[in-house]
Amino acid sequence: MPINKRKTLKRSKKSSKPKRRLKRNYDNSTRTEKSNLTQQKIIETLVALLVERQGGEIQMDEIAAESGISERTLFRFFKDKQTLHKAVDDYLSSYMQASVKQLDSMDFVGFLKNSFVLFDKNESLVMAYLFSSFGHETRKIFRKKLTGLMTSRLALQNKLNLTPERHKRLALMVTMVNAKIWYDLKSDFGYSGEDMGPTLEWAMQLLLKNI
Repeated sequence: MPINKRKTLKRSKKSSKPKRRLKRNYDNSTRTEKSNLTQQKIIETLVALLVERQGGEIQMDEIAAESGISERTLFRFFKDKQTLHKAVDDYLSSYMQASVKQLDSMDFVGFLKNSFVLFDKNESLVMAYLFSSFGHETRKIFRKKLTGLMTSRLALQNKLNLTPERHKRLALMVTMVNAKIWYDLKSDFGYSGEDMGPTLEWAMQLLLKNI
């Protein structure tokens, strides 16, 4: 009888070279943007709570609830309350630093009017600046720097020899660039910063003529 030959399957030799995996390019821009927006929302929520409470302790679970996120998400962005408070402080400081830069491109009257309009546009920040513990500390540093810059700028623009009496007058003028004055005009009389623009210009021009 004929012997049946066994069919042998040919086995392909495995390549010793590792297979190259195709690299996929992921676009992280959307994820980064979403992350930044969430952080911003958390900070703005705390700012709003600080203004609303005007002092007092605010718990992390309250911030999470008001932000519409879980506490786990909150702690992913800010590991503790101290880190979050530092972020709020930086947030307020960056707003004020941006306003100082405008002084380089404007005369004093223009800077005064524009500052009051900016107070309107950034009301929640201004309120936090005025009524939160963060704002109080940041305000001290900011006001000292700003008043020094404005006094020097006014003296230079008007070619003034700064006698003690003139320095007092300049001190009064630069104090008008003040969020507290904006707040008082708004709360006591109902005038916005934009409403007060022409009046601020009128008052400042009178003072400049008689300095």
